[in-house]
Amino acid sequence: MKRILTYLGGILLCLVCIPATIVLFGGHHKKEVVQAMSTQTVAQDEEKLLLEQEMIGILAKEVPVYYHYEAVRANAVILRTYMKNQADGKGESQFEALTINQMRDLWKEDYEEVYELYRLALYDTTNEILQYDGEIIEPVYHRESGGYTRDAVDVYGVDVPYLKAVESPCDVQVQVVSYSKEQIVQMLESIYPNSILDVNYIAQQIQIVQKDKSGHIQQIQFGSIILNEEEFMEIFGLNSSNITLDIQDKKINFLVNGSGHGLGLSQNGANEMAMAGATYRDILKHYFSGVDIVFFME
Repeated sequence: MKRILTYLGGILLCLVCIPATIVLFGGHHKKEVVQAMSTQTVAQDEEKLLLEQEMIGILAKEVPVYYHYEAVRANAVILRTYMKNQADGKGESQFEALTINQMRDLWKEDYEEVYELYRLALYDTTNEILQYDGEIIEPVYHRESGGYTRDAVDVYGVDVPYLKAVESPCDVQVQVVSYSKEQIVQMLESIYPNSILDVNYIAQQIQIVQKDKSGHIQQIQFGSIILNEEEFMEIFGLNSSNITLDIQDKKINFLVNGSGHGLGLSQNGANEMAMAGATYRDILKHYFSGVDIVFFME
């Protein structure tokens, strides 16, 4: 009987001492690990929240609130693709985000509803990005195309297989920019004082030298001056180089088709497609030839 009691006492001692020893020598270490993991998790959650808020602010700045939801989702995938490129060191941030306060001031009593629209567009496309042949693309976009987007070879001078000219038939809005013939001559002579221009014959001195297949003027001549696309747009304050000239007796009208460089996705065209029933996937695959919409793991 005494032997049995001694045996049971030994077992009881082990049951008490072994856990105490583990807590004494190992418990402090485990607590530090748990605390470190908890701190890391909190930091990661905060970082994700800040990134989400930044992306919502960028969408709010770049995409009009009245756009169809599918068009907003298409822009959300484009933005995430840009951000993934940036995170991988393949590009620098080129966006400015609206702050929470700016969004509140902008949308007033509709703030929460509008904020949720952009948040859902990002949530519904979580981790989706654009790739071509297994590589993340440069998902360029512009506001309006003027009927056709442009081919990269006409802009960059090199072929980019996913940036081909595609039709955007409902995306045709024309802005008229007018100058008197005297103004045209004065604007050019202020930059090129040695130019040969005659206000009485300026209509005969204007000639389109080069235009791409989408209708964008790449070179235009005024008398002795030949302007490239960027110079032409900057001097006359034009939103696009897709221009039709309308020469009148006393003035010259620039009929501006679209807005922006004309490459990649047309935001207005995307909205028109969405209103006609296209999904965000349809939109992206239309404007970016041959791309895949894939999920990436964080």
